[in-house]
Amino acid sequence: MKLDNKENGNRSPYFSIVIPAFNVNVQYFTECINSLIGQSFSDYEVIIVDDGSEKTYSLAYDDAAAKDERIRVIHKENQGVSIARNVGVKAARGKWISFVDADDWMEKDALKTIHYHLCNQNCDMLMFRASRDSADSSVDMDYGLKTGTLYDFGDYETKRFFYHRVMQVPNAKKKRLEPIYYSWDKVYSRLFLLDNELEFPAGVAKSEDKIFIALCFEKAKKLYYIGNTLYHYRMNDESVCHSYSAKMVVQRQMLADILLPMAKRMDAELSVISGKENSQSIYDECERFIFGIISDVLILQFYHKDNPQKNKRRKEALVFLHTEPFSVVIDTMPNSRLSKSARLKKWLLKNDMVTTFYYLYYLEKCINSRK
Repeated sequence: MKLDNKENGNRSPYFSIVIPAFNVNVQYFTECINSLIGQSFSDYEVIIVDDGSEKTYSLAYDDAAAKDERIRVIHKENQGVSIARNVGVKAARGKWISFVDADDWMEKDALKTIHYHLCNQNCDMLMFRASRDSADSSVDMDYGLKTGTLYDFGDYETKRFFYHRVMQVPNAKKKRLEPIYYSWDKVYSRLFLLDNELEFPAGVAKSEDKIFIALCFEKAKKLYYIGNTLYHYRMNDESVCHSYSAKMVVQRQMLADILLPMAKRMDAELSVISGKENSQSIYDECERFIFGIISDVLILQFYHKDNPQKNKRRKEALVFLHTEPFSVVIDTMPNSRLSKSARLKKWLLKNDMVTTFYYLYYLEKCINSRK
């Protein structure tokens, strides 16, 4: 790992902005960096963690650092976004840490606004509103939180609320409140992260944010929320979220193995706080999420257009569906907790009609894209 460090004296900046970067679209990366360089609040550092990018992209990162002394680059071998963020945190010197994806951007007064509120609040984390941006739209995300509110995690209802929301399924059809498990719509006390040894899970290529935020909620004492839209999340079809992955089964199995025990732990904690028998409500929410990620595996691995072994996909998909905990979730998930569409999908999966499941998914996607 090569660190391009600049001498800025011994004084620590107020913010450390960590950007994991792997072969990022140069235009998007430039827009991201320009949004940071143009901040109205200047007491910050930017740490770009080059996660084994090709030379053309690495040079773009170095070029950005050469133009602004607040930017430094860490070049390392490719190990995934989780380790890249962890490396950035360890290199950070700021009082507060922010995570920015290399193809997203921030509002000009974002850091100034966050700084103002942090000076008046004692919290481990501050959360703000983000928007989902595409080529033709920008939609503010609705978390269902009250702006200007300090949430105390010592309170049972508060902790229960945040535990439920961090375990919930994604808001794919925009019919409910947004989940609160993204890393980029929050800033974190560096000491809070270091003292509690909070890190992103190595080897988890998707939903690593969900695990990290859940761990943060377990340790946090207070979170402050402001309703200002300060961050823009780019809806990018080129991202890893839409790419073929031959390791999707392994990665999602790892995710399930981490989340399900965590959900049980959360339920046990809530039971102790309330003095009531554990209802397993967080575990139920987590199971619903696990049911949802079955689609990810089928679509992004077995039935993805780039799968080189299409003749084997149904057989291999069935092996996956009969593997725990996915087989158990398919068998035991109550229909009362599923939409009509999800109930049909469950029936298809339970009867090994995996190819029909795929065509239903594809048809549903086409219909939704025309709305």
